[in-house]
Amino acid sequence: MLLGLLLCALASANLRVTLESSVFHFDSHTNSFPVTITVANDYETPITLCKWDTPLDDATNVLRSDMFYITHASGAKAVYTGIIMHRRPVLSDFLTLNPGQATAVVLDLFKGYYFPAVGEYKIELATVVKMHEGEVEEESIIESYNAFDAKFVGSNPIRVDFVSTRAAPVWGAPLQSNLTGPSPRTNCNSGTWVSQINTAGSNAVTASRQGYNYVNGKTCTGALTSYVTWFGTCDSTRLNTVRNNLLNINSGLTANYPVDCAGSSCSSSTYAYVFPADTAHTVYVCAVFWRVTSNNCVMDSQPGTLIHEMGHFNNVARLADVTYGQVNCRNLAASNPNSAITNADNYCFYTDSCPR
Repeated sequence: MLLGLLLCALASANLRVTLESSVFHFDSHTNSFPVTITVANDYETPITLCKWDTPLDDATNVLRSDMFYITHASGAKAVYTGIIMHRRPVLSDFLTLNPGQATAVVLDLFKGYYFPAVGEYKIELATVVKMHEGEVEEESIIESYNAFDAKFVGSNPIRVDFVSTRAAPVWGAPLQSNLTGPSPRTNCNSGTWVSQINTAGSNAVTASRQGYNYVNGKTCTGALTSYVTWFGTCDSTRLNTVRNNLLNINSGLTANYPVDCAGSSCSSSTYAYVFPADTAHTVYVCAVFWRVTSNNCVMDSQPGTLIHEMGHFNNVARLADVTYGQVNCRNLAASNPNSAITNADNYCFYTDSCPR
C-alpha cells in the first residue's frame, strides 16, 4: 500500500512535492522507514533552492534537519535524533529546477526520528525553504543566498501505525560532573587543537556570562541596544526568554561536555554540529571551526560557535537554525523578534559582540 502526501509551498504554487512509502505498519524488527520524495517545478520559470532543511539535503548517514512534525495519537511528539549543523553555503548546497523538471530522493525517517510509543502517528512535513524564482548565475548563487525568499513548505498529514517500538537511541554517557568545560576526545590530538578547544571553551563561558549579565535584572524601559540589535524590539516575555536561554547556555558550557574532532558528518563547509537529543552535549567541531578565532569580542568565532551549538540541545535552550550570518540575523531581529529569540546564530553574534 502506498501512502501519498501532497506538499505545498505556502504563498507559492510553483513547488510541488510528493511523498510515498510502501510501509505503513512498523514493529521492533523493522530496520528502516523509507519514503520516496519527489520535488517538481510546476512553475513557468526556473527555481533555485538551497537544499538545507529540505529532504534534498544529504541524509546518507543521518538527517540534518528536523523537517517533519510527527505526533502520536496521545499528542506526544516523536523524538528528533538527527543532527543540526552550523555551516557555510557552498555551490553543491543549491539545486536549480527548470520548468517541468523533477528530482526524487529516498529518505529513511529512522535516521532522524525515534517513535517511542505504540499506536498511530501523524506525519507532516513542516520546513522553511530558501528559494529564488527565476535565473541565478552559478557564480553568484552563494552571494545571492541572503536575498533568497524563505517560504514555508507544509503538507497534509499521513498516518502510520507502530505495533511495537524499536530500542531507544543510546547517547554517550555524561562525563564526570566534577569537571568543567569541554573535554576534547582523543581524535582532537592534532597540533594545537586541544589548546584551542580549551581556550574557546573558557572564552565561551565568559562571553555567555557577559551576555547574561547584560540583560539580567533589566527591563524594557532601560537602554538595551545590543539586545535590540540581535533580538529585536524589547518585550518583557521575550526578554525573559533570552535571559533564561543565556543562563542555560552558560550552565551547559560550565559543565563538562565532550568535543569530537572527527564527526562523520563534518565537511569543509561546516563549523560544527550536534545531536540535539544528546544529553551528554557532545559538540562535533569541523573544518570551519579551525578557521575562526578562539578569542572573544570578535564576530564569527570559536566561542560563539560553542554558544550556538550548546543552545541547540533540547534540555538547554532548544534553539533552531532559522537563518545564518550577521546580516540575516540583524534583519530577522528587526522583522521577526519572535523568531530571532529562537535562532542559534542570533545568540552567537549577540555574545560575539560583547554587549556592555
